[in-house]
Amino acid sequence: IAAVAPATLPFLGPLEPWQLVFLAVGLPGIPVALLVLSLREPVRRGIDKGAPDVVPSTVAIVAHVRARGKAYGYLISGFAVGAMMWNGALAWIPTFLIRSGGLTPTQVGYNFGLVLLVFGTGGIVTGGWLAERLRLHGKTDANLQLGMISSLMALPLGVAAMLMPTVDAAVLMLCPFTFACSMPYGGAAAALQEITPNRMRGQVSALFLLVLNLLGIGLGPTIVAVLTQEFFRNDQQVGSSIMLLILFTAPMSILLLNKARAPYRVALELPLQNGEFP
Repeated sequence: IAAVAPATLPFLGPLEPWQLVFLAVGLPGIPVALLVLSLREPVRRGIDKGAPDVVPSTVAIVAHVRARGKAYGYLISGFAVGAMMWNGALAWIPTFLIRSGGLTPTQVGYNFGLVLLVFGTGGIVTGGWLAERLRLHGKTDANLQLGMISSLMALPLGVAAMLMPTVDAAVLMLCPFTFACSMPYGGAAAALQEITPNRMRGQVSALFLLVLNLLGIGLGPTIVAVLTQEFFRNDQQVGSSIMLLILFTAPMSILLLNKARAPYRVALELPLQNGEFP
């Protein structure tokens, strides 16, 4: 791969190629941030008009979550374990394609980047559509079922991708795998909101994202690295490590989300009035 020379920009001076990438990615955020300043605060819906306009206390939030402990616990852990599968694979698939398939970093960026762009986006959109269809058929736990369907699809597809005899076949199999893994996370956030009172949603969502990032982004890629270095003791076996991660996390995610369904349906029936907390 040809080296790219540093560029000199007005007011900024010489910048390395990696710095130019960050600049190109970050600059569009400035006009977007200015545009956000022009947005009006939306009218709050689903608020008990008789309740005081106060932020719920930490004690009240803990009490609310504990009263629905199984629903929150299984829901958050189920989607977090699914995120371990996806983020662990996502972090190491480029290395797998380079080591096992002989692709260059540029080829990986083009091929796998295109897979993420097309099939990742397609999975997110399709996931929302499928959850809505399930709900129209009376499935109040549609968002949880979507997570189970996602892992059920991703399990054989991800394993097959790691076992393909050629790199072209592996990339081809990564298309539906990426699609399946991208399906559930819009629904995961929606499922959380449905059992959380309006004024608690920020704090509960923060807890969800904390667990999701710790397990998904933190632990998922680490497990693949540890398996490759300590279990297989062979850098060329990163595909096998990804496969073992998928074989463990996909069934675990399905099990946890399935256990969440009954308490989640109960939680949906419990009152969410803001007057229930101090």
